[in-house]
Amino acid sequence: MPLLTAFHFGAKSGPTRFEFQSFWPLHHNFMEVVKTSWEAPTSSTSALEVLGIKLKRLKVDLKIWNKEKHGNIFQELTKEEDNILELEARLDHTGDPMDRSALTKAQAKQKQMLLAEELFWRQKSRVKWLKEGDSNTKFFHQSVKEARIRKPILSLQDSAGNWYEKKA
Repeated sequence: MPLLTAFHFGAKSGPTRFEFQSFWPLHHNFMEVVKTSWEAPTSSTSALEVLGIKLKRLKVDLKIWNKEKHGNIFQELTKEEDNILELEARLDHTGDPMDRSALTKAQAKQKQMLLAEELFWRQKSRVKWLKEGDSNTKFFHQSVKEARIRKPILSLQDSAGNWYEKKA
């Protein structure tokens, strides 16, 4: 008798993991969101419970804020690049100072978004490196060897101010 099986790869079970994005603090109202969330009253009297409640609430508030303010940073960046192209074409055609001002603002926004994208990818690459380092000791040791070659320690200074150098 044949056995029929079905696999559902990619189907997630349970809530997604919260991940703080390193570009969030660059946004002008990030600290305001954190402060508002943190200062909201709680009903518990236990300090540990209060901390847990505030952290959970902050997580939810940051997820909502991220969706509202950043959405998909890659789509937003593409929209901003299209906006800049449109403004440049309009400025070439009209020469209007208002278009120049709008273009300058759009370029500043794009620069900020590019920095956020760079920080996003830098954070992702660190996570990958840590995962690869944990699961692949050969990879990890090779990375350490390369770092040792690139950044050798030539001397050390103790707390008394004495310097020590490696003898050849």
